[in-house]
Amino acid sequence: MVDIPRFLTHRVSHVVALAGVVLGLVATLYWTFLFFTVGPEPLPVEAPPDTATPRGADISIDRIAAMHLFGEPGSDAAPRTETLNETKLSLVLHGVFVADKADASTALISQRRNNPKLYAVADRLPGSARLEEVYRDRVVVSRGGVRENLSFKREDQIIRPGTGARRSNADRAESSSRRQTASSAAKRNPRSLIARTLAKHRDEIDRDPRKFIESLGLTPSERGGYVLGTFADNDAGLEPGDRLLSLNGRPVGNPEQDRHQLEQILAGRSVEIQLQRGEQRIKFSLSLD
Repeated sequence: MVDIPRFLTHRVSHVVALAGVVLGLVATLYWTFLFFTVGPEPLPVEAPPDTATPRGADISIDRIAAMHLFGEPGSDAAPRTETLNETKLSLVLHGVFVADKADASTALISQRRNNPKLYAVADRLPGSARLEEVYRDRVVVSRGGVRENLSFKREDQIIRPGTGARRSNADRAESSSRRQTASSAAKRNPRSLIARTLAKHRDEIDRDPRKFIESLGLTPSERGGYVLGTFADNDAGLEPGDRLLSLNGRPVGNPEQDRHQLEQILAGRSVEIQLQRGEQRIKFSLSLD
């Protein structure tokens, strides 16, 4: 005989277990269906920071220029010397040797009524001054840190109509004083020396100019110009072996033609000389006053 309560209890447990398996299969099929039809939700991707310069950003040209990427303009430019004041020192400029290298230039300078001496750049000058720079028409000196120009002496030769007859006693006294000073300095004045030499040796110059040139210590060179021998004067900055190339821009080396230049030179107040010393060319301006 079957025990009905026991049978029902055993049967219900099997049904419950079977129902659980069925529900699990249904759930698995459901999630599988969603996975292949809908797909997983994409994960959020963090965008990299934008490092590019905004297209509309303004670039300051002034700011870039202020950085002086290629150096500051004019930082190496030499200061202008033309506008420097003329020195009040009692110095006289007689001549300048302008070399290719600025620090190799020299100048003939004297204190008033004294013989000129040759000074190089950075040398001490009379009056506690220092020679700083040498140019064709002047030199720059410094005194106590103040830079000044020392130019060639130029007398005012302008004669105005009607002023000759109204000269004052002071003018005449000053003129007399100048004549006395000029007379005492005539022996060392280049213009007077050249004029006396021409007057004394005029016949010899006309007869044989080459012989006269050689008697002065100048030897015509095959390369042009004259080689300085005994003519060289160390006090004036000239050295034996220097080759004279030109006077006032005109080449020299032909005694027949060069003798005519002497009178033209005397008509000026200075003479520009060009020398060849080894591999270096030197320009020299000599005052004739």
